[in-house]
Amino acid sequence: MKTQIKASDTRFPSLTRAVLRRVDLESLEDVCNHGASGGFSGFTYYADTLAFFKAHKADILALAHSQAEDFGQGMLEMIAGFNCLKGDNLNPDDVAQAIYAGKGDNATNVRNALAWYALEEVARELNPDL
Repeated sequence: MKTQIKASDTRFPSLTRAVLRRVDLESLEDVCNHGASGGFSGFTYYADTLAFFKAHKADILALAHSQAEDFGQGMLEMIAGFNCLKGDNLNPDDVAQAIYAGKGDNATNVRNALAWYALEEVARELNPDL
């Protein structure tokens, strides 16, 4: 890791701390290089990712909203376009139902994807040179 940033220096400090409680700093470089789907402690099994999403939903959605705004698109549209959800052919309404009601055929996939998203975004923020 070339540059280390303290959690308090990040855009979402509580989300950063939550990720760092599950994944060590050294693994975050691997997350940046290979993505969260590679399997990282605390982000491998649905039981872990769904619990993480539920516990940190507000911060994850705030991050997604901020990033979608930066990209000039709606948050639900951005999430529907995540690579790990491409095969599910989701529309923004499907994503909203999964996030806010926990319902729909793809609720588990969407919530898992958002936990992975949080992991990957925190890893990128803590490894700005990658």
